[in-house]
Amino acid sequence: MPIEVHEHDDIVEFVGTGDLSADEIISVSSTYHANSPRKLALWNFLGARVSSFRAANFQRVAMKGSDLANLRGPGARNAIVVSIPSERQLLQAYSNMASAVSPVEHEIFCGREEAIAWLKSSNSGI
Repeated sequence: MPIEVHEHDDIVEFVGTGDLSADEIISVSSTYHANSPRKLALWNFLGARVSSFRAANFQRVAMKGSDLANLRGPGARNAIVVSIPSERQLLQAYSNMASAVSPVEHEIFCGREEAIAWLKSSNSGI
């Protein structure tokens, strides 16, 4: 499976490997949050390639994320970690689109620890 799910206290980590599609991301997120929703999600794409994630899919993925926001509750956050600069730019564009249609906060990082720190910083007010 190209996306594995790891639970860490109050954070769920989705670890991707290989080439990932929008459909795989939607499927894993939907299945997980439908059964045990978490406010804080770390999308670890350090071992994955998301270059095939096209702008044409941004709206569809963002809308599904907006639907899942109801399950995840107020204060939901997604931290996305990538290592390739062009993918960081691609996912920053996605993040901007998602922020327009979903109450879930999104941030893009180049390091896993920085992403976790950002996710945990939200817990102080929850």
